Amino acid sequence: MKQLRKDYFLEEYAFINSNTDFNFSSVINDVSDNKCLLCKPNSKTNELITLSSEISVKSENFIDSDVNDVSIENDLVKNYYIADPSHKKLSKLSVPRLHKLLSEVQTINKQMLSDNLKNIQIYANSGFLSSGNSIHNGFELINLPIISPTLKKEIELSKKSIFDLGICPICRIINFETGGPRQILSTVSFLAFCPWNSSHPFEFWIYPKSHQYSFTLIDDSELEDLAQILRSTLGGLDNVLNSPSYTIVFHNSLNEIDSEIHWHIEIIPQLSYNTGFDAGYGIFVNTLAPEKSAEILGKASRKELASLVGVV
Repeated sequence: MKQLRKDYFLEEYAFINSNTDFNFSSVINDVSDNKCLLCKPNSKTNELITLSSEISVKSENFIDSDVNDVSIENDLVKNYYIADPSHKKLSKLSVPRLHKLLSEVQTINKQMLSDNLKNIQIYANSGFLSSGNSIHNGFELINLPIISPTLKKEIELSKKSIFDLGICPICRIINFETGGPRQILSTVSFLAFCPWNSSHPFEFWIYPKSHQYSFTLIDDSELEDLAQILRSTLGGLDNVLNSPSYTIVFHNSLNEIDSEIHWHIEIIPQLSYNTGFDAGYGIFVNTLAPEKSAEILGKASRKELASLVGVV
């Protein structure tokens, strides 16, 4: 029996398998070739590795061939890659090192904004199925000449929900999921949980508990708290699934008053290849109920947190 679940407020759906069993042997684990193109031989620096590049992008819309006036915009796209010098996955870094990494991401994000770069996306790819560096995990920042269609839709429906109900929909989600069957971990400033209509087994999101519209606005204590909950949950995910591939995506505001959203992070494990149904119909089939994912991942993440703070 499968349940068709709709997102909290977006027009997105997922088929959820009501069974509570998961075939862990079906997970395609990370494959490492023990080569890293980022590192210099025998480098012992403790500083973060920051790489940057620039490319020119031409954005052109399709128009009728009878129209002679073709509008082409040239945009400079800047791409940054930030990684810890150690050959440790994000799930294995110490909290202070991950804190430093996130702090550098925030600093570069602020710099990009001050340079009037727009449509900035922050993400990380880890593992074979996410096309990430299997040895050297890092965060990437890139600006694009167009707004993300996913973010645009989220902004529009968030604004509609605020207009109709008078409250931020993500604040409502936080209130609804706190202490519920899909909660994974809760810290002072953040909540980690498996979403109601998870598209993948063990997918989870991290939300700031207070209403914040930009990652750039959180202070250092909140940044440290974010490092702790991210490290605990990624470590728990790593222990449960034995180094799976995953993507980390920041859903951040455009920093415009009329486009405000409650910023957050979504972590999507890539455990197998997508199917024709996923691509053709646009609805993912999740083989494990998010309630069960949260139960398993919550136990592993709490144990990881206890180990990080020296309780066990």
